[in-house]
Amino acid sequence: MKVNLKIRKSRIELIPLLDMIFLVLVSFVYTFLSMTIQKGIPVRLPFALSSIEDKKEYLIVTITQDNVIYINKKKVSIEDLISELKIYKNLNPEIKAFLNADKNVIYNSVIEVLDSIRRAGIEKVSLETSDHRE
Repeated sequence: MKVNLKIRKSRIELIPLLDMIFLVLVSFVYTFLSMTIQKGIPVRLPFALSSIEDKKEYLIVTITQDNVIYINKKKVSIEDLISELKIYKNLNPEIKAFLNADKNVIYNSVIEVLDSIRRAGIEKVSLETSDHRE
């Protein structure tokens, strides 16, 4: 009786390996594209069809529904707002300010904060809006 003792060489299957590599690559791409930088306090922004995203060196001023004012997540009173903004202006004379205000905030509060931003010497001010309806 003859016994066939051929030993097969082991090999790496490339198709499953490539599938796993592409899966990991897609996961990383999706994760990095879905990450956003949020410096401000989350509020429900009003809707605008013509909204444009332009954020490089910027400052977020937020007015919550309860009329609480924040600068980059730091709570500030309306009396101290101009002095706090001047500190940021002195650090970066070309700084932009984005004003986030909850859609239920009284219009007078938004104008008061906008006026304080301009009195602090920050000329580039944008009002934040949402690109989808709630």
